[in-house]
Amino acid sequence: MNKSEAKTAIERGKRVTHVNFTPTEWVTVANVGMPYLYEFEDGVDQYSDEFWNLRTDPTWQTGWRLFRA
Repeated sequence: MNKSEAKTAIERGKRVTHVNFTPTEWVTVANVGMPYLYEFEDGVDQYSDEFWNLRTDPTWQTGWRLFRA
């Protein structure tokens, strides 16, 4: 999926991963406030705007998929 689709999936509570992540890494939403707070598999939280500001390179535009354990 693309970046926009990944954002939507994350903000709907889906666990999403990327080709640049390790096989066990994922991100999902931790709360629905604005900005969204994202949660990672290791329990770390990060605001959605910070998360996406670190991922502006073209490689982050595609390569997203739902995480399957």
